[in-house]
Amino acid sequence: MGDDNEYSIQIRVGPLSGDDLDVSVNNGVLSVSGRTESRDEREEDGYSIFSCSCSSFNYRRVLPSDVDGGNLESSVEDGVLSISAPRRLLPAPKPEED
Repeated sequence: MGDDNEYSIQIRVGPLSGDDLDVSVNNGVLSVSGRTESRDEREEDGYSIFSCSCSSFNYRRVLPSDVDGGNLESSVEDGVLSISAPRRLLPAPKPEED
């Protein structure tokens, strides 16, 4: 899931393109949603045939606290959405006082 500098997430999205997807982070939760529609209308043996199909999905994942959610990068290739999220430096914990 990435390296020391970033997290990496891959999600299979099938035939959806980047234009069909919405990727966002809100309160430390990564949300990916997608929707696509296809329509077909044709004449066959004197009849009009019309068909429509749609598909949609939602994906949510709580991100680690060191993810910089404001700087996500995403791309779609061969039906896979790849998201990279840089890690940010967290303040070092304060030493316990006796």
